[in-house]
Parts: sequence; structure tokens; C-alpha cells
Amino acid sequence: MVAPEDSLDPGLKGYGDETFFWRVPRHHGLGCLRATFRRHSYARHTHETYAIAAVLSGCETFFHRGEQHYV
Repeated sequence: MVAPEDSLDPGLKGYGDETFFWRVPRHHGLGCLRATFRRHSYARHTHETYAIAAVLSGCETFFHRGEQHYV
């Protein structure tokens, strides 16, 4: 288990990017990610299960059913 305080990639901090990942045992190992991305972006990918996101500032973009969406 990774604690929320443990950054997955400390090298990104110099750019203002920061990621924290942890699992919640009482919710069957639910994976949680809290992140700030200023320069980092993920390559297009899929999830085998649900992914729920809350964007608190800035913009997130994703593809769904062949269309690009912005939140």
C-alpha cells in the first residue's frame, strides 16, 4: 500500500507536477489518485473499470466514444 504522502514521481516536482496514490482497504482496495499536472500528460489509454475524476481547476481532456471532451 502506498500512503497519500508518497509521491509516485518526485522528479516532476521541479515543474510543479505532483502525484499521490493510495488504496482504501475498507472500500475493497479502491485506488485513489490526487495530482497536479502542469507539464505532465498521460498517453491515450483505457481503464478496465470505472474512473471518477474531480477537476478543481484547469482543464482535463479525454476521449470517449470517438470524441474528445473537455472538463
